[in-house]
Amino acid sequence: MNKIKYKDFIFEKYILNKDITNRSKLIAQDINNEYDGESIIFVGLLKGCLPFMSSILESLDCKYTSCFITVSSYKGFKSGKINFESDLTKKDVYNRNIIIVDDIIDTGKSIKYVKDYLEKLKPKKIKIASLLVKDRSLKLSDWFGFKISDEFVIGYGMDLDDKFRDLEDIYIRKA
Repeated sequence: MNKIKYKDFIFEKYILNKDITNRSKLIAQDINNEYDGESIIFVGLLKGCLPFMSSILESLDCKYTSCFITVSSYKGFKSGKINFESDLTKKDVYNRNIIIVDDIIDTGKSIKYVKDYLEKLKPKKIKIASLLVKDRSLKLSDWFGFKISDEFVIGYGMDLDDKFRDLEDIYIRKA
């Protein structure tokens, strides 16, 4: 399926699953090289991170644990108030390597909020891996899959009105 119609909007296929998988493997290789012999806590930002985080973890050789934080700021196409839930404590994070995994860094508000929260728990190092980044937030990610334009995307974990997360490819809004 190359196009998806939802309400009055058209989405076209934008990034193929095979390209996402290949890029995820490269990111995992970089992480393996940087953290050789060290343990990492992967902190996934729910709900959109799941496919991307799984892709990275499949190709990792280093020791890791994973946990999740619920964070959201979108309703429909609009970014708004940040909703945040975490049960991580200083005991979990203190002096540990953290990699925050997100599906997309758009405005950067959510990722900055999460990073500030985790920094208060005194980890050893915090890095960020995101599948997609937009130009204005490029500098916030240590690893990213693809730089994209300022259009709305769905698929591969990303949703619109809690639909389309299950698409294996990424689609971009065209109309």
